[in-house]
Amino acid sequence: MLHFLGVDAPEITEILPTELPAIEANVKHTDFIFRLADESLLHLEFQIGYTGEDTYRFLTYDVRLHKKYRQKIRTVVVYIRDAAKITHQITAGSITQASGDGS
Repeated sequence: MLHFLGVDAPEITEILPTELPAIEANVKHTDFIFRLADESLLHLEFQIGYTGEDTYRFLTYDVRLHKKYRQKIRTVVVYIRDAAKITHQITAGSITQASGDGS
């Protein structure tokens, strides 16, 4: 599947749970989380279109994943439409996330 999507990542070795519980009034669910051959995690999301709020939601997921597993996270978001170029960037303290060309 990763090759088909054009994602350059090591081989998937394990499928991980997608619930990311936190002390909040809600539970967050990601689309897919995989452990890769290099021990990093792949956080894979499928979206119809892009909004700036998506970036914050994915950032929340990744922070929870990193806190739980303490491993490198590769986040891949596959947009069905409206994502020819994504330039949203978040810089917040020790967290830096940038998204570039969506092609």
